[in-house]
Amino acid sequence: MVGIGRKPASSAPDAADAQLLQADARERVIRSLFKPLEAWVGDSKHYFTHELPEELAPRLVEVPQEQLVCPPVVLVVPLMQALSYSLGEPGLKAMYLSLLATATDGRDAQGVHPAYIDVVSRLSAKEAQLLPMILGQQQMPVAQVAWLSPDGSSTVLGRHLLDVNDRATGEPSQDVDFALWVDNWVHLGLVEADYAVELTGEASYQWVERRPEFLAWKAQFESSVRYDKGILRVTDFGKRFGRAIGPRDSLIAIV
Repeated sequence: MVGIGRKPASSAPDAADAQLLQADARERVIRSLFKPLEAWVGDSKHYFTHELPEELAPRLVEVPQEQLVCPPVVLVVPLMQALSYSLGEPGLKAMYLSLLATATDGRDAQGVHPAYIDVVSRLSAKEAQLLPMILGQQQMPVAQVAWLSPDGSSTVLGRHLLDVNDRATGEPSQDVDFALWVDNWVHLGLVEADYAVELTGEASYQWVERRPEFLAWKAQFESSVRYDKGILRVTDFGKRFGRAIGPRDSLIAIV
């Protein structure tokens, strides 16, 4: 007998079993949606038949099964082909999977623009790890360091420094190429670097003088080193791209 106010002893296992059944059902739906496209993926057929549904399902857990759709062929075929080339690069692979999840979410009217696939293809693996954090902000401080010569002229030593720290140590990240990456993001239309304006607040740029690049230049050129303050803004296109590669249950608002 079951006492009053008590749940059956099997309720917890039943709930877990129900979740497993839902996950299996979701994977079967995803597998059936993409099965007609297997002919397009060549040597990566095993991944797209078996592993892709398992990796895509967690990204679509908040999407009702009846809202799961197969994206248009003109979008999903190049997306899956691009994904097949990035299976060894976790950061790029995660972006393509997120784009595929967005394209499979029938609730999302904005969906995935074909240009987003090209954007990911033009990122390095290291950029792909940092970019989502950048796009998750409306704007952030950026700095450009220069050397002032005795004749009053200036030479740029470093462009587009950002306040980026190593997640493990909390220290400023060193294995980054800010100038190349930010220029690439500007070229792709994701951000704008503006040195005609700056953020207010004393602490907004204090990090610059702690950057290892700045310290190295300061040691070399001493008091002749200065930096210009600026703002790195995420464009409307960047916000939309960031939304497309974001989680399905917390879409980035377009404002």
